[in-house]
Amino acid sequence: LSLIPEEAYRDLHLIRKVRNDFAHSIDHELSFSTATVLDRVNALCTPSLFPRDHPQFVPPAGDKAEQARWTLFAAVAM
Repeated sequence: LSLIPEEAYRDLHLIRKVRNDFAHSIDHELSFSTATVLDRVNALCTPSLFPRDHPQFVPPAGDKAEQARWTLFAAVAM
């Protein structure tokens, strides 16, 4: 039907996979610094659409896990 762009469709599947990773993690050692989570979050296309001149869309500096968390939450919010 092509109701949403291909990039948004792909991002929704990546968001679903990250959500399922956390929901079904039995060992509770999964975090935003885990390689699989980082890879999926870094593959999101939606954050590249953010206007970088607006402070609300500037990811936190430093910690990669915190940047990944911000990126995922921002992608979900869009």
